[in-house]
Amino acid sequence: MGVIPIVPIAIRLDFRQFRGGTTAATGTSLAAIESVIPPNIQPENFVREMRRALVDETDWHVLWADACRAFQAHEYVRGYVLCIGAMDKAPPSQSLYLQISIAQNFEGFFKPYPSLYKEIVAPFFVAYWEQTLAEYTCLFRTALTYTQRQLQTTDGSPKGTRRLLRAMYFCLNVELPSAAVQWLNSSV
Repeated sequence: MGVIPIVPIAIRLDFRQFRGGTTAATGTSLAAIESVIPPNIQPENFVREMRRALVDETDWHVLWADACRAFQAHEYVRGYVLCIGAMDKAPPSQSLYLQISIAQNFEGFFKPYPSLYKEIVAPFFVAYWEQTLAEYTCLFRTALTYTQRQLQTTDGSPKGTRRLLRAMYFCLNVELPSAAVQWLNSSV
């Protein structure tokens, strides 16, 4: 079992939480997965890591640091799952930076699977920003209607996700490392 069938599961479970799903429901879904794929045969303990990332109250700094170590150890399932949890739990301005990093990786990772990107990955980023806008309207320097219109800039492609993140960068007016800004402003 490789990375491709597992990472979209984590994305979709977090997406459901952005849309109002509870952590209890996510925990139930993870238990159902474990009933079919026992922990001893799961690649990189992916259910345990999804629980840490999406259900438990693990600090986003810890998740991000563990994700970076996982990537260094070539544990890509674990790394991506923990990255998803970190970006979900980080404050919106920091989450934007984490999302840029994740989106850069997902561009290449899902390139052979454009339908997975369009149906699962791109809506995930939109759902995050819809939830954030509903919860933290005062964080944005732009008018509510303008910011809401920016959520429509994505078309389900990596380029559309980049446009969305570039728009959120403008709307939030936050500082980002120059490499992140350069990626946002480059074409796909």
